[in-house]
Amino acid sequence: MCAYRSYLGIILFPLLLVACGLKASPVPRETVVPVPIEDIKLTRTSEGIKIEWTLPDRALDGSPLREIAGYRVVRQGPDGLSTRKEVWLPFSERQQKTGEKVFFIDTFPEQKGIYHFWVIPFDTYGSSPDQGKGIAVRWEG
Repeated sequence: MCAYRSYLGIILFPLLLVACGLKASPVPRETVVPVPIEDIKLTRTSEGIKIEWTLPDRALDGSPLREIAGYRVVRQGPDGLSTRKEVWLPFSERQQKTGEKVFFIDTFPEQKGIYHFWVIPFDTYGSSPDQGKGIAVRWEG
């Protein structure tokens, strides 16, 4: 019985060595974050300003994203920069929402002036790209 175990160990040990280890070279974290969102569209509705966009399906390095963890909607106006909302998608939706159109309803601004909107996607680590180009709108009330 003892000899059988040692033969089994001799055979299985090399298989374990081959099965373990890195499968690919490591890549810098900043290259696999989602690409910036560029297709922002604004619409005035009775509830507020509807912001629509498509969640990215690619990373900065061009590789396909397996999932997207969420996004930040940012509005900058005459009063300065303010983050309006940060949305973390449920785990069950992160793969499904990648590449999908989504929207957010923002409140109407209180001041007149020019407002800039950005939507910034992020991955499961909270890493995100630069803001992207965003969209501007003149608000007259």
